[in-house]
Formats: sequence, structure tokens, C-alpha cells
Amino acid sequence: MNKTTKKSIAISATIIAATAVTSVVQAEEASVAQPHAETPETTSNIDHPAEVTKEAVDTAKEQADAAAKTVTEQEKVVSAADQKAKEAEATEKTAAETYEKTKEAAEKATPENITKAEDTIKTKEDGVKSAEETVKSAKKGVKSAEIAESESEKAYEEATKQVEDEKAKVELAKEEVKKAEKALNETTLSKAQETVTIAGNKLKDAESVNKAAQDELTRAKEFDASRQAKIDETKSALDKERTEKNIPALEDSLASAKANVEAKEKALAETKAKAGAAQSEVDEAQKALDAANALYQEKLAKLKQDESLRKVVVPSEYAKHDVEDYAWFIAHQDEYMKLQPTVDWESYSQKGIGTNKEIVDLANLTVAQRKELAEFAAQMLNDINQQYWSQREPGKTVAPLQLTVGGQEFADNIAQKYSDFYKNNGGTPEIVPTNFKHLFDVLIKYSARESLGQLLPEWHKENLDGYTMMNLKQDIANVIRKMMFADGDQSNGHTKHLIRLQGTGIGIGVSSGSLHILSTNKPTNQDKGDYISTDAEYKASLTSSVEAEEQALQAAKDKKATADQVVKSAENDLASAKSAQIDAQNALNAAQNAIAKAQKAYDDALAVKEKTPDAQAKVDETAKALEAAKDELATAKSNLANLQQVRAQRESELKDAKAKLIAQEEALKVALKSAIDAENDLQAKGLATTEAKAQVERAKQAVKSAEQAVQDAKDYLELLKNAPVKLAEAEKVLTEAKAKTAEAKATLETEIAKLEALKLKAKASQEDYTRVFEAYQKLIRAKQLEETIRREQERIKHENETRRNEPVRHESTQNKVMKTTAPTATTTVTPGAITPVAPQTKQANTKELPSTGESTSALGLMGVAMAALGLAGLKRKRESK
Repeated sequence: MNKTTKKSIAISATIIAATAVTSVVQAEEASVAQPHAETPETTSNIDHPAEVTKEAVDTAKEQADAAAKTVTEQEKVVSAADQKAKEAEATEKTAAETYEKTKEAAEKATPENITKAEDTIKTKEDGVKSAEETVKSAKKGVKSAEIAESESEKAYEEATKQVEDEKAKVELAKEEVKKAEKALNETTLSKAQETVTIAGNKLKDAESVNKAAQDELTRAKEFDASRQAKIDETKSALDKERTEKNIPALEDSLASAKANVEAKEKALAETKAKAGAAQSEVDEAQKALDAANALYQEKLAKLKQDESLRKVVVPSEYAKHDVEDYAWFIAHQDEYMKLQPTVDWESYSQKGIGTNKEIVDLANLTVAQRKELAEFAAQMLNDINQQYWSQREPGKTVAPLQLTVGGQEFADNIAQKYSDFYKNNGGTPEIVPTNFKHLFDVLIKYSARESLGQLLPEWHKENLDGYTMMNLKQDIANVIRKMMFADGDQSNGHTKHLIRLQGTGIGIGVSSGSLHILSTNKPTNQDKGDYISTDAEYKASLTSSVEAEEQALQAAKDKKATADQVVKSAENDLASAKSAQIDAQNALNAAQNAIAKAQKAYDDALAVKEKTPDAQAKVDETAKALEAAKDELATAKSNLANLQQVRAQRESELKDAKAKLIAQEEALKVALKSAIDAENDLQAKGLATTEAKAQVERAKQAVKSAEQAVQDAKDYLELLKNAPVKLAEAEKVLTEAKAKTAEAKATLETEIAKLEALKLKAKASQEDYTRVFEAYQKLIRAKQLEETIRREQERIKHENETRRNEPVRHESTQNKVMKTTAPTATTTVTPGAITPVAPQTKQANTKELPSTGESTSALGLMGVAMAALGLAGLKRKRESK
């Protein structure tokens, strides 16, 4: 949606036939006879512009293009002449400078100055020879410097090679030192000495352990003597406890208590299950209440949104005025329409609540959508009637309009017939069909009166991606407002129909292009079903749904409370049974504990092992360990002596390797110093060579300067000797240059004058072409206008013939002259109906608000002519772009 077009633009609605009735018309309704006078044909009085042919336009264009081309070519000539003038001025300037120089030399051309000039030449020639000698000498210096640099470079290379050799020798010496250090480190005495110490300690330990084992053997023999006496004593005590405690009787008592507990637990589980089920019912009831409350809030918010969408203001003076005074209503319709809500881009763009945000397909409305739209329109119509009659006839009882099953069935049937006609005849829902005969057949079947309002689905599809329920309700509400407050030029046919709607026998439907408000006196199914026709019914339905859920929740809570009491009683019974079970268990446990204690004392006495066999085995084992420790100490001492000899040899080898490394590092230092000296000498020799070459170049430059000085002196001498002749030549060259400059400037001025003349001629040719082209365009538009008027005359003639051939309708709204929002659209008058008007087609990308029914005067021939000229003007603007 184009936000830049946000402005308060009222959306009007095309109002279609208010009454299409059969012979059962109310007697009190006024009727207007159908006039049979033919509409006279109007001939065109449009003046045609002077006849201009396309060939004349093409010729004028060719002449204008040729003139423009000569201007372009002459501009190139002027540019070339300007360049020649500039070159001539430069030549003149050079000749003037040469003349002044020659004139100055002529004034100094004396014998003395000539002799001085000749002497100067000899001096400068000597300078050239001297400079050449300097060059030869400098070249010899370069050769000597290059020889010295080459010898120095050779010495540097030899010194560098010596450094690399010494480095390699140092690395070899380092490797030898590392090997000697590694060998020495591997020959350590500490580990061997530690091994001797460990072996000595093991021998001491073995001796101590052996003595302790012999002492333990003596104690074991004493312990085994007292062990057997303890076994005999505990066996006698165990036999006594088993006799005194009757374990089987105590076990039977415990089994009986457990069975009672299980029975009580089962009973408790059953009561808890019932309580759980009751809690589930409470939870479900709470969820249902929460959902009902949420739905209530959404429906309440949607009701407020619907109330704002269908808001209508019926002023007191409007309600009290004579409904037959059509002129008064026409004069005040703009005033009353301004009191109504404005449907603009911002209101179209608001967010729908609940079902209001659903996408709507007018040709395939769901049952729920048809019902909601009918209830929306019914509630708005009830509001209108309440406002209208409470002010027109205070105290009058007006039965609210009530939707019924039968009324909606015939309304949906009629709306479907409209949709089928649009589809089967290849039209669009926004273009009203030209033949309503088949639709009148449907209306006659129900003896129906109809107020028909046109919707704009194609415009919504192009500009808003189709209808939502909210947008559709906005357009339906605006159509109804137009029926109430902008219906004077249609004899207030829609208004009369709407304010008389009450009770049953009413149906409201939506086709693929229109809103249908119908009424009938033919019997229909009076069952109200679940249709909600008033705000009071809607609000009552909201509160009743919540109240029902609240009652269900309270009933579930009461049931849960009863179940909780049963659970509490079962829990008390289970607690008593468990207490009895605990007492029986304690008695059994006490008896079992006494027997177990006696049994444990006996088992413990049996479990005590004899110690004498193990003690004897330990003595034998420690004697063997003592002998092994003695052998291990002797071996460790022998290994230490051998290792001390090897270490002394490796320390000597490491000392020799370090001495060799020191000597080799000293040799490397000497080689590095020699290399550094050679490098410094090479750099010095290189700088000397560079300087020698620079001296040669400077000497060569001095030779060139000396030779140029000699040539300048010779030229000056020549000038002195031939001053009169040179002066005359320079003067002649200057005079010729001035003449050429003057000639070039004159040529430039001539070409510029030609260019200005050609530009004037080209401008005149272009103006001629413009005039011819505009005259030709006017001729075309005049012919198009004439053809438009001819077609309009034929359409009116055909329309009048069709009207004469159709039966006269007894309806107060017949034979009204229709108005249109699109001067170029074709309108069709249908007997007994107010003709719908199709809005002028918009480009999809214009994003303008639709006109759903703005009423204007009938199309006249002057309106058609103005529309045609307007379209032609628009075309010219597009072509100019």
C-alpha cells in the first residue's frame, strides 16, 4: 500500500436496485410511470482543425533535421578556423621575438665587436679541447677503479669461503663435546652408590623381620590354646536362645498384619484414583473456563471493533424530515455523510481481531463467514432503525430485524445466482451485468424486495491482495450508509426499504461482487437457529458461555472435595494397619536379633583361625629373604667399583673435546675478521668506481656545454657579419606572419557569421515542424472525439429501445436517471432496479482508494466529450515522457 497517499478519502459505494418486486407490491407505495419518449440523437458540432497530412509532418521533420545537421557541420568549420587563428598568432609571436633579437644585433655590428666575437670563439674552442682531455682522463680512472674493485671482490669471496669452512669445523667440534658430555652423564656413580645403600638397608630389614617372625610363632601357640574354649562357650548360649524364642508364632502374626496393610493400601489406591479423576475433571473444567474467558475477551474486542466498523449516526432532523422530499435529502447528503466514519488507508490497514483477520473469497464464502456477515449487517440495520424511529416517532415499538434459517436460505440462494451470472458471462464482479432478467426470476420466486450494493473485489485484489473480513465489513457498512444518506437522487428507495425492515422475512447475502439486503412476505422457515441479530443477543451469548463453564467448574470442585474426604478416611485406616504391622515386625525383629547375636558370637568364635601354622610359615619365609639380601649387597658393591673406573676415562675424553672446540672457535674469529675487512674494502672500491663513472658523465656534459657555447658564439658572429640581411629577412617573416594572422581571424569571423545564420534557419525549421505536428495531433483528437460521441449516441438509442420493450415496473424507484463516477463507462438501466455503476478501472500500481458507489449526474454527450478530451490529454502527457 502506497503510504504517501494516506489521506482521508471517503469510500463511496455503488447503490444498486432497491426494489425488484412482483405483483404483490404494497398498495400505499407510490409508483412512477415509465416514459416512452425516445432520447433524441445529438450530432457532433466539433470543429475539425485544418487538414494536415502525415506526409506534411514527415517533410517538416526532415527539413528541421537537415537544418540541425548544417549547424553541426558549420560548428566543426568554426572550430577548425579558430585553431588556425591561434596557430597564426603563435607564429607571429615567434617572428616578432626573432626580429627584435636581430634588430638588437644589427645595432652592435661594429668591427670591434666582430673581432671580439672571433676571439671569443677561439677561447671557447680551447675550452672544448680541455673538456675532452678531462673526459679521457676520467675514463682511465674508471678502468683503474673497476680493476681494483674486481680484485677486492675476489678477496672478499675467498674470505667468505674461509668463514664458512671454519664454521663447519666449529660445529663438528661442538658435536664431539656433546657426545663426550652425554657419555659422561650416562656414567653416574650416584645410582650405583644408592643401590649399595638400598641393599644394605634391605639386609637390616630382613634380619629384623626374621626375628619378629620367631617371636610371633611363640605368641600364636599360646593364642590357639584359648580359642577352643571360646567356641564351646558360644555354642551353648546359641542353643538356649533358640529354645526360648518362638520364631514361627511371631512370623504368623507379622503375615496377618501385612495382609491387613495390603487390603488398606488397595482401598486407599481406589479412593485416590477416584480423587485423581475428580481432579482431572476440575482441571478440564478450569481449562474450559480459561478458554471460554479468552474467547470471551477476543469476541468482546471483536464486538468493539465491529461496532466501530458499522458505526452510523442518524441525526434528529434527518429522521424527522419527510422521506418523500427528495430534493431536501439531495441537498443535505454531503452534510450527513460527513457525520459518518471515514474509511481511509489508515482504517483499511488496522489489524483485524479474531475472524476479522481471515482472508475472504467472495465467490466461495464459508457457512461461518456468510453467517457472520449477515449478523454484522443485521446488527447495523437494527441500530439504524432504533436511532431512526426513536427520533421520528418516540415511544413507537419497533420489532428488531431477526435473521432466520429460511430467510438466510433464500438470501444465499439469490446471492449465488448473481455470482453464477458473473462467472458464466465472462464479466467481473465490479462490472454489473446488462441483463438482470434471470435475476428477477429469482426475486419473483420469493416475492422479494432487494437493496443491492456493489463491492469492489478486483480493486481489493490489485491493491490490498484481496478482502479480509474486516475490509469487507468496512465496505458493507459504507454501502449501507450510502443507502441511508445518499439516496435522494434515487427517490430514497433504498432508505425506505431499510427503515421498514423488522421482524422475520429478511435475508442478507454477499455474492462475488455485491451486498444483497432482501425482504419478502412469502412464508419462510421462521426458525431463528443460532443467528444473533442484535448487540444484546451477542453480549448475552458471550456471558452465557462463560457462566456455563463456571458452573461446571464448581460442580467438579464439589465432587473433588467429597473424594478428598474418602481418601482421608482411607489414609487413617491404612495408618492404623501399618502401626500394627510395625509392632509385629518389631517383636519378630527383637527375637531374631537375640538369636542372631548368639549365632554371631558362635560364628565369630569359629571364624578365629589358628595362628601357629601361619607363624611357622612366616619364620621360614623370612629366613630365605635374609639370605637373598646378603647376596644383593655383595653384587651392588662390585658394580660400584667397575663404574668408578669408566667415569674417570670419560672425564678425560670430555676435557680433550672442549680444548679442541676452543681452538676452533679462535680460528673462526680470525676468519670472520678477515671477511669483514674484505667486505669493507669491497664497498670502498665500489664507491670509488661509482664516483669515477660520475666524473666521466660530468666531463661529457662539460664538453657538450663547451661545444654549445662555441656554436652560440659562431651564430652571433654570423649575425653580426650579416646584420642588414638577417634584419630584412626577419622583418619579412614578421610581416608575412601578421598577414596570415589577420587572414585567419577574418576567416574565423566569416564562419561564425555563417553559423549564426544557420542557427536562425534551424530554429525556424524546428518551429515550423512543431506547428505542423501539433495541428496533426489536434486533427487526430477531433476524429477520436467524433467517434466517441457517435458510439454514445448509438448506446443511448439502443438503451431506449430496450426500455420500451420491457414491462413497466410498479416501483417508486423506477425510471430514475442514474449518475456515474466514470464518464466513459457504459451504464445499463434494468426495469424495477436502480442501475449499478462500475468505477473507472485503475492501474494496479496506483494504490488509490476505490469508489464503491459515488453518485453523480447521468452521462450526457458533453460529459463524454470532456472525458474523451481528458483521456487524449493524458495520452499526450505520456507520449511526451
